[in-house]
Amino acid sequence: MNKVELLDDRETEAPVSIVPTRRLWSAISYLSFLCLIPLFAKRDDEFILGHARQGLLLFVGGLFLLVMSALPFLGVMLWQLGETIIFVLSLLGIFYAARGESWTMPLLGESARDLSV
Repeated sequence: MNKVELLDDRETEAPVSIVPTRRLWSAISYLSFLCLIPLFAKRDDEFILGHARQGLLLFVGGLFLLVMSALPFLGVMLWQLGETIIFVLSLLGIFYAARGESWTMPLLGESARDLSV
């Protein structure tokens, strides 16, 4: 652990492993097809890979919704609702990745953990 000085001269333990570059790679995972970059470039880093798997499921979900939008009336409503959910989950994923936290997203998080790539 690294010692980090706080503003009032106290020290606290900070995790060494979640450096800004790892946070950036993890945040990229939630940006549509860009999830493929950390998924294959950083396979050895479990923190980044966890976020990349979740980003991949969001990307595949978005593609599925795009295909479903071809259905008359119901498809468009499903697409709008689904894309809103994907957008919110992506924002939350970027938020947690930028903070250096592992996060299991609701609905798809457990499936992402079991995904082997």
